[in-house]
Amino acid sequence: MGILMKAFIAGIAVLWSSAGFAEIEMGTWRTSGYPITKNGALLGCEIEFTNLNWDYAYQHNQIKVSGSISINQNQGTPSFLYKVVVEDFIENGTDISTKPSTPASINLVAPDGRSSKGLEVVSAESDTPGGRINVYGFSEQFTDIMKSILENQSAVILFNRRPDGLDVRVPVDFTVASTDASGKKTINNSAVTNFTSCSRTLLNDLLKSSTK
Repeated sequence: MGILMKAFIAGIAVLWSSAGFAEIEMGTWRTSGYPITKNGALLGCEIEFTNLNWDYAYQHNQIKVSGSISINQNQGTPSFLYKVVVEDFIENGTDISTKPSTPASINLVAPDGRSSKGLEVVSAESDTPGGRINVYGFSEQFTDIMKSILENQSAVILFNRRPDGLDVRVPVDFTVASTDASGKKTINNSAVTNFTSCSRTLLNDLLKSSTK
């Protein structure tokens, strides 16, 4: 278990011990946007999220849902990568741990109601425990979804635990930059601003390369 994950669980443990297991505020806890580079070269742009939610469809327990949406370029061809990692919170007396639970499928819904359902060209388990990745082409349909998400700074993550099962809905608020141990949130536009600025640079670079 990584240092950041341990710190996250430790912070949740403090809240649970003081507020009670069922009283913790659910919702978005952290988002961020940043460039993806290799040897100083811009390869892509990513916007991340971490949410605490209830799974009312299957196990009626608290869950941590994290992941990212990224735009990447591979040999001059842009594509989108959508990753969702699901972890169940397990309470054992005073101890709290997480158990990875890889979704059977994942989808993304924009504020205007557009869905990524059926647009993926590849869907596979991630090398991150509990994770699944969908790959989307640089299509008008998916770019319209991203435009709505970025303009409204929100999205709904959908996942289910078994094929053709009910979707668990996870609303993400991309204005939540962080949440401290008391539950107080820092609100700003940095995640979307950073991602948008990075994406503009990446696409401009690709456009220049294609006209050479």
